[in-house]
Amino acid sequence: MNEPITSLRVWSFYVLGLVAGVLLIPHLVLGLFGIADTSEVWIRVAGLVALALGIVYFDGARRGDVGVARASVPARLTAVVAFIALWATGGPWQLLIFGAVDLAGLLWTWTALRSERAR
Repeated sequence: MNEPITSLRVWSFYVLGLVAGVLLIPHLVLGLFGIADTSEVWIRVAGLVALALGIVYFDGARRGDVGVARASVPARLTAVVAFIALWATGGPWQLLIFGAVDLAGLLWTWTALRSERAR
């Protein structure tokens, strides 16, 4: 079960890296994506929720827990749908970038899980 765990590990690094930026320098991260700057606390609240997910993904990968990899697929699909819905209801188009990254990550994990199951 190496490939699903590798995908989960890479995903955890992406999430934790993005979270570090959102929590420590949200203005820079938002600016990099062309999203309007905000002084609202909600960007950091979202970062804290993502931090919790990143820790779960990292620990799951560290322990080689394929169940966490499996559970991450529908969770990330939910995020993709949510990003599209938020964009469709007036959110910035840049949300589609995050949705595309989530989609790529979940497809990698899903494909790796299917490949391992076929063996």
